[in-house]
Amino acid sequence: MEQKTPEFDRSQEKGSLSLRDMKAVLVEPWAFAGGARSLVSSHERVEMPLFAKSPEVSDIYQQNIGDCWFLASLAAVLATPNGADRIQKSIKEIEHDKEVNGPAVIVRLFDINGQEHFIKLRKQVIEVWGRKVLPDAVYHAKLDRNIGCWPVFFEAACTAFDKDGQLNPKSVSYNRLQGGTAERGFRLLLGAKVEAPRIYGATSLDVLEDRESDSLMEPTRFKLSMLLSGGLTVRDREILTEIFGAGYEGLYETWNAWLEHWRKNNPGKDLWENLYKAIKTYSDQTVTIATRRLGFDFLGTNTTINAGKVFRREQFQKFYLETFASLDRSVRAPIYGYGKHLFPGKRGTGKYNLYQKKLFALMEAKHSEGVPMVVSSNPKYVGRTHTDKVGPSAAEDEVKGLIREHAYVVLTVSKVPDGRRWIRLFNPWGRKGRASWAQITESEGTKHKYTLSEEGIRQHRVRKQRHPEYEQPPIPKGAVFEVEQAVFDLDLDDLTKRFVMLTYPTSD
Repeated sequence: MEQKTPEFDRSQEKGSLSLRDMKAVLVEPWAFAGGARSLVSSHERVEMPLFAKSPEVSDIYQQNIGDCWFLASLAAVLATPNGADRIQKSIKEIEHDKEVNGPAVIVRLFDINGQEHFIKLRKQVIEVWGRKVLPDAVYHAKLDRNIGCWPVFFEAACTAFDKDGQLNPKSVSYNRLQGGTAERGFRLLLGAKVEAPRIYGATSLDVLEDRESDSLMEPTRFKLSMLLSGGLTVRDREILTEIFGAGYEGLYETWNAWLEHWRKNNPGKDLWENLYKAIKTYSDQTVTIATRRLGFDFLGTNTTINAGKVFRREQFQKFYLETFASLDRSVRAPIYGYGKHLFPGKRGTGKYNLYQKKLFALMEAKHSEGVPMVVSSNPKYVGRTHTDKVGPSAAEDEVKGLIREHAYVVLTVSKVPDGRRWIRLFNPWGRKGRASWAQITESEGTKHKYTLSEEGIRQHRVRKQRHPEYEQPPIPKGAVFEVEQAVFDLDLDDLTKRFVMLTYPTSD
């Protein structure tokens, strides 16, 4: 699909960054202002060009600063059709700047009000003494002579703004980058308005009762509830035709007679209330996890949170078979078929509900328009952990290749012939992703090759040990493992289950 130049593109200059009449503001960020690490660190000159080649998404490699929100936003802009040009026009090197008496880098960013500012930086990075003692103290993105140092100076320029998005060149430190949102990142980079719709679980009550004008979930749920509660009459032609098809009269008569008989045997009961209760009970399941402090379980406390369970077609089928066993198949089959609009299938089946399809259509439209997008994973839970392993930047939980409370770049969205929908993501860590067994063994659908990480190999071994009776234990195609690749294709079902926010700039 052809991608259009985004309407929010404010880069009008040709070639490199032009200061015009603007004065650049000099900032000199430290590790953590007033912190002990600032006392054991120094600034070291960077001896490499800004750009060793045309910039690419893979140039981004987050290290020990918790700024995935900013680096993901930066990479998302770079991933757009004119992204490399935009990045190169937003940064400039001065070989000898009088104010700093040496080489300097100037970066253009925007404050919360959309006002552009030019941030001047000495061409230096922070080096912490005694790296063997503090191995996790790298206060910049990865430096690589084959890439250049441009990501490092975008990151450093971001420290000139406080967490409210206002330019504040006093007490500048990388502490300002610890934690944030992609909305903040896009505002800094583009000076554009930003939209950040939430992503909900596919059958959460928020989705089932979604009353937005373009949502089909709520009216579909309402029609099913009216049918199951006995609130429809033969004159409700439009709804009954939607559920049973043309010539619904005979099927509805059979349904109405069965429902009346069911009510006599279940006084005071309501079929829809029974189904709604089943959905809520299943979706409200909780899990108890350790709340870590400093990466250690014993320094935290246990907390109980929602497990993110999805009421799928399998659960609806169980309810359906138990409830409608005595109903004529010619009538119950269309009811089950109609319920499929609300309830998705398992991961990897390509069976999505109306909410998931609506979200995918939005992402597909934004991608075709060349709009950068970032998705953010659940800050509380991305699945049961199998190790005590945590991330290098903010001690994030890592579960089968997904990182808790982490920002990912949306690179592409695509469909395959069997109906599955994929979202190709980039992890700003520059490594680590998730892939299903079918993707790993067959490069199925997406034509993208994966290699199990060391942790993925362990996960694979554990799964095989569950079936010692088999020489080659069967592994479901939908089973997921951690892979080495930072670029990976995530099933739409995984996205709605494990992610909570989609963020993109807008011209509105």
